Amino acid sequence: MLDLGLEGRTVLVTGATGAIGRAAARAFAEQGARVALAFRYQREAAEALAAELSGPDGGRAFAVPYALDDAASPRWVVAAVEEHWGGLDVLVAAARRRGARRDPHTRFEDVPEEHWRPLVADGFVPAVRTVQWAVAGMRKRGWGRIALVAPAQASDGAANGTITGEALTLAGCR
Repeated sequence: MLDLGLEGRTVLVTGATGAIGRAAARAFAEQGARVALAFRYQREAAEALAAELSGPDGGRAFAVPYALDDAASPRWVVAAVEEHWGGLDVLVAAARRRGARRDPHTRFEDVPEEHWRPLVADGFVPAVRTVQWAVAGMRKRGWGRIALVAPAQASDGAANGTITGEALTLAGCR
């Protein structure tokens, strides 16, 4: 396995119970990073993943609530990670709102604005807010990485939780 130099780094993954977030969290844990798993509704799934990733000492992962529809959520999720581990080194913003699905035969340019506007407002805007809170601490410590992750299509991912190599590569970049 390629060593990305993440041993002991602290990573926050938003959308950690989705296919992309879950795969990213596992990849970072395999690199030796501590991983905070931000979730919205699936507390049990996030806590189970935290238990899986925690390692022998039990302290390498924890679950933390995160709400796309709450403007204060990015501030307190970053604060929770910084309080728990003393800082945040990597942010993987993979949380997204489940939007209306379009007919796969509809051309992109024919998708009406009312179908994509909520996805931008409720997905991208919270990611930017989270980046704003995360980058301040990263700048202060002189090191940080941010990955904004989006699926190639507005679906819930594969039933078995797999993702494409491109998404995982983006989530694991330095």
